[in-house]
Amino acid sequence: MLVGSGSLQNDIIQKIYNLGISDRVKFLGSQKDVKGLLMASDLMLMPSLYEGLPFSAVEAQAAGLPLVVSKEAFTSEVNIINKISYLSNSESDKEWAKNIDDMIFDNSSSDRNLDNDIVGQSKFGFDKTVSEILSFY
Repeated sequence: MLVGSGSLQNDIIQKIYNLGISDRVKFLGSQKDVKGLLMASDLMLMPSLYEGLPFSAVEAQAAGLPLVVSKEAFTSEVNIINKISYLSNSESDKEWAKNIDDMIFDNSSSDRNLDNDIVGQSKFGFDKTVSEILSFY
């Protein structure tokens, strides 16, 4: 499942067809039901080259998802529930695939409600974030 849109969207769709996996990949484009999509997922993969504040990674952790992310774009600060694997974008596809499999297997019985509570109590939690934003105004 690929969610979102951007300048590389057509390239990604073409790559999916070229690899012959279009019957196994769902491209959903931009969506509003982020929570529902996260809850239906097993893992979030983010091989980004750059991320500012990767709030999507925070949201994924609030849904109890493990993440496999690029170490070039993500700092340890975003690792709230200790379910993030950091890989270099220069690692092989096989290494990325192994990490994805390992993270899904290792976290298959985790308590998503507990993970949500941990994120809620972190500095990225709703109450703390709102208070910090309001302090600027």
